Amino acid sequence: MGLAAATTLAADGANVAIVGRDATRAREAAVKLGAGQSGTVVGLAGDLETAGEAERAVAAAVEAFGGLRGMAVTTGLGPRGRRPVLDAEDADWEHTFTDVVLTTVRACRADIQALAELVGVERILFGSDWPHGEGLAEPTDFVKELHGFDDAAVRRIMRDNALELLGVESL
Repeated sequence: MGLAAATTLAADGANVAIVGRDATRAREAAVKLGAGQSGTVVGLAGDLETAGEAERAVAAAVEAFGGLRGMAVTTGLGPRGRRPVLDAEDADWEHTFTDVVLTTVRACRADIQALAELVGVERILFGSDWPHGEGLAEPTDFVKELHGFDDAAVRRIMRDNALELLGVESL
């Protein structure tokens, strides 16, 4: 799914950073994907299961492109996540949670400040997929992830931008 999304974005002229655990595979995929595309494609190494790697990968993408205009986080299930439900052990489920959910959270956390600096907090709004597995049961808990934003910016991201988008004057 990730490579398909990257292919479509590059074909539309977007600059794309592919991040993978294996540096050689990421670079090879970027070269193959970038051939004949109008967008620039770079391959970056990073294991987002490791704390701090998401921030490093985002910083490398910002350096490569001079900023970010958005982020698409796609991940597939590794072999442990594809085991039959009754055959999977707790360790398999814990690994799969880290591999899919936690890596996505880390990538989004690493990107939000860079994105806000580029486009402004008035263009960022929060939504939750609850009750889907990646959504938040308590969407207001996302406030805890908005480190470095002042109260006015948090209010815009969590409330005011959505009201403006919907054309609601006030509640």
